[in-house]
Amino acid sequence: MLLKTEAEWMGASQIARMIGVTDMCIWNWRNDPKLNFPAPAVINRKKLWRRADVEAWLLARVKKEVAPTNEAPEAA
Repeated sequence: MLLKTEAEWMGASQIARMIGVTDMCIWNWRNDPKLNFPAPAVINRKKLWRRADVEAWLLARVKKEVAPTNEAPEAA
């Protein structure tokens, strides 16, 4: 594994700032198996995530949340 730039690997606090959530939110996501948050690499007991993995996870969550349903919208 070759570390090209600092931006490719992020700690939980960096991820939280990028997304606009708290560190506790990241902890909750990591510990909820239903959410399938990406697993970190552990280097000297420090957890680091690939930015691309986190972005792909976020995109999948957004697509899941806004996926169209087969239901017709209610008429007003």
